[in-house]
Amino acid sequence: MFRSAPNPLLYEVGQLMVRKDFRQQGLAEHLTHTIINEFSTEIPIKVLFVEALCNHAISQKLIEDNEFSANCLEIEWLPTIKFDNAKVLDSNISLLLECRLYNDTPDEIFLHPAYTLFVSDRCRTLKAKRTIKIDIIPGSKMTESTINTIADANIATLTVTQAGSDWPDILAGFEAEVKTYRLHVKIDISHPSAPWAIDIMRQNGFFLGGYLPLWFGGDGLLFQKLPKSPNFNLLHVYSDEGGSVLKAVQADYERT
Repeated sequence: MFRSAPNPLLYEVGQLMVRKDFRQQGLAEHLTHTIINEFSTEIPIKVLFVEALCNHAISQKLIEDNEFSANCLEIEWLPTIKFDNAKVLDSNISLLLECRLYNDTPDEIFLHPAYTLFVSDRCRTLKAKRTIKIDIIPGSKMTESTINTIADANIATLTVTQAGSDWPDILAGFEAEVKTYRLHVKIDISHPSAPWAIDIMRQNGFFLGGYLPLWFGGDGLLFQKLPKSPNFNLLHVYSDEGGSVLKAVQADYERT
């Protein structure tokens, strides 16, 4: 487990690999169960999450057997150069972000009307108590954000803790700086300006990635934009929950 989100009480569970001569003995299942159900009791944790591969459903099954649920789909995000040290896949690998909520904080969140049903469904599955507001109110302060890029992978993430009156310029500048990259925007939806900021992203070709519970301390949403059309037919999902996330993400992409 390691930290990779703004909230220090939110931990990512990394992927594991078992040596070939120890496979088919239940070792992966045992290690995963130990990390999730034993290590997680030794430190303060609110959420654990996993980015499960979608070029097969094995890692999704492994994590969903431990009470995780799908919340977010990162389309063609993971580069595939020499995947498994042998095969180069036809496109980058999509990742299904799955969460397990250990200690929720009931909260008020601000959503664009287009995503209230999706987020409500995810909250119901996670048993997260949220009061949803949908008023679209422009930001009045200055935007608080950071950019992280990985040039070798052609990916860039804009993390927005608060969208302000300069948000249209911030978003335009981000796109101009990394215009050939695959883009993520993670936005804190605990601020009233979030629905307005999301509306501007929708107008500029961004589509839904998913729900990020307690990502910032408060909740977040992920939006994404790709330099070319993705192939949704290559994705494998294990459960109905994963299928519902895929359906919502694909529908929002087709809107663009």
